[in-house]
Amino acid sequence: MDSKYGELAIFDVSPAECQEFSKNVCKILDISLGNCEVKKFDDGETDIEINDSVRGKNVFVFQSYIPPIGERKYELEQFMDAAGAGGCANRINVVMPYLFGQRGDRQTRARQPVPAGIVAKDLQNQAASVLCVDVHNKGIQTFYNLLGIRFEHLEFSYLATSLLIERLKADDNVFLGTADIGGIKRARSSRDIIAHEYERNGQQMILPLAIADKHRPKANVAEIHAIIGDVKGKDGFIIDDIGDSLGTLKDAGRAYKEAGVNKLVALLCHPVLSRKAEQNLKEIFDKKLFDTIYLGNTVPLKSFVKNFDKIKIIPLEPLVAEAIRRIHLDISISGLHEYEKIMQVYGGQIRLL
Repeated sequence: MDSKYGELAIFDVSPAECQEFSKNVCKILDISLGNCEVKKFDDGETDIEINDSVRGKNVFVFQSYIPPIGERKYELEQFMDAAGAGGCANRINVVMPYLFGQRGDRQTRARQPVPAGIVAKDLQNQAASVLCVDVHNKGIQTFYNLLGIRFEHLEFSYLATSLLIERLKADDNVFLGTADIGGIKRARSSRDIIAHEYERNGQQMILPLAIADKHRPKANVAEIHAIIGDVKGKDGFIIDDIGDSLGTLKDAGRAYKEAGVNKLVALLCHPVLSRKAEQNLKEIFDKKLFDTIYLGNTVPLKSFVKNFDKIKIIPLEPLVAEAIRRIHLDISISGLHEYEKIMQVYGGQIRLL
């Protein structure tokens, strides 16, 4: 696949067991994943060895969000130096389906770092562009723009709403909900996508919204005080970006059920699934708080996910592969912010894993 930037080459510096996503992207694009070794010396130092020529090529490098995050970032920086200064690559494009540092986009207390800005500055000298999915705050793009890094952002909401549109074919006794106040913009955006799709077909559909009013007394502790909106007897869909410990989702599910919701479905883009996530999932399904949880696969899935048959996986590889193709060929990716064109990428229907 040629372009004005030269031939396309894709590498992955994630741990070997976490490279399924990039391999699937390469399969869609009908190319092979580049040969790159991430070695560790006895003292813990990292050594990157790129075994394929990258001279004059348009290089895309994947890095997964796998702890320790500092180590992953260091490996990525070493690869960029090896491919750029060492290998004479034409352009280096970083692919982080889950953008590092995205939850720290601003200061909320004195003497607090801003990780989103730190990550952007660390990529400044080598990366021509950064491709990611569903950032926590779209304002993060400003960090990259100011540093001259092209920021390419794909949205999960279009894939999530496609499942909701399928559900609406049965009946419209449905609402869009949030797990907390911060999810209002995302819920409204999803409602707008659905409304626009119905309008395109000469119909009208404005889904009601419901909000879980959450209070966070301290870090990693959240309390749901009330549900705002008419939800009794309805089915609810909660679309959110990050599934971390899932404590907020569990508490929101309990509050919605107490408010008289019939069925609840959650759609989460980033399956971080950190400490307590497995236990919270067990409680969520044992207490029948959610009927189904759909997860994106921007973060390599934890092994315990397969123990829950009510978890379904929404594959992001087709969307990322199409974005890489367009960036490589210098084609606009604005079409990947349109429901109809995204559905064309998926052949008209999301095939769950």
